[in-house]
Order: sequence, then C-alpha cells, then structure tokens
Amino acid sequence: MKIWTEKEHEEAWHANLKGGVEGATYATAICTTGWYALNRSYPKFRALPVTLKGAMCVTVAAPLIVFFAEEAGVKYQQSLWQGTGKTIIDEQAELKRKRWEALSMGEKAKEWAKDNQWKLIGGGWVGSMAVAGGILARNPYMSFSQKLVQARVVAQASTLVTLIAFGVLAGTHQAQSDNSQPQEKEDHSWKRILEAEELRRTGQEIKL
Repeated sequence: MKIWTEKEHEEAWHANLKGGVEGATYATAICTTGWYALNRSYPKFRALPVTLKGAMCVTVAAPLIVFFAEEAGVKYQQSLWQGTGKTIIDEQAELKRKRWEALSMGEKAKEWAKDNQWKLIGGGWVGSMAVAGGILARNPYMSFSQKLVQARVVAQASTLVTLIAFGVLAGTHQAQSDNSQPQEKEDHSWKRILEAEELRRTGQEIKL
C-alpha cells in the first residue's frame, strides 16, 4: 500500500473540494430554479417558513455535493497509479471489461444496478417525491404542508421497497456466485507484481 506524502494529501483535499464545489454549483442551479418556480406558482409555498424551504434545498444539495466530491477523489487516486501497480490495475480493468462484454443484457442490467445501487436509491427517492408531489398538487382539499408530508411518506415507502429489492438481488447474486464458484480463487496478483517488477529491472539493466 502506497503511503501518501503531505503534498498528495493536500492535492487530494483540493480534488475533493473542487468536486464538492462543482456539486454545489449544480445544486444551487436546481434549488434556485425550483425555488423561483414554486414561489411564482404556489402562494402556499411562499408562506412556508424559510427554515423549511432551506431544509428542502439541503435535501437536494447534500447528495450532489457528496457524490461529486467522492467522484473527484476517486479520479485523483487513479491519477497516482503508476509503475507495476498501474499495470496490474489496468489488467484487472481489462478483465472486467471483457467480462462485461460477455454478459447478456439482463445480466448487464443487474450488474449495473448492483454497482450503482446507492445512486439509484437516492435518485428513486427524489423521483418519487417529484411524482407524488405532482399528483398531490392537483388535490384542492389538502394544504401545501399536508401535500409535502404525504409526498415524503410516499418517497420513504418507495425507498424501503427499493432497499428490499436490492437486498433480494444481492442475495440471488451471492447464491449464484457460490454455486458457480464454490471455492474462492487464490489471489496471485502479488506474483504478477513481482514478475513485472523483475522484468522492468532487467530491462533497465540491459539498457545500462
């Protein structure tokens, strides 16, 4: 495991910060547009306390900021890969790409959903809030606060169903993996690292 220098720690922090700022920019655009549209179209929204409006904006902004900051941090870490370690990682990426191409469309959908489950859960929560809010907005007998509470309940129920579905999917995937591969393959990546490093040193000696 590579130990980061103080400079690399600082650069990683700046990468995360830059990603967070990018996420905050998108969040600001979304919240500003939504705030303006709701203030213009719904008098009951204008009557809501500023704290409640702010909480609604935070609900949208926080996931975006965290997502963009994390993505930027991962990209910075990948930029540090070099030498033999980078060769092994590139090999693993190539094997993963070939495995992906060999999957059927259904298997690709399951694999993609498994790899992006938290993004789908967050997006599903926001989407269900929007759909439920749009349907409830037509109800003239409910106040805006009641509509907001009901939309949140629907979003929470949708999130719970999504979590259960991903749990079932994960269990099925694990069972299939256990049946197809009863014994875990031994990791020989350290051997490939030593061999690649030995070849690299031999090549340098020949040049000298």
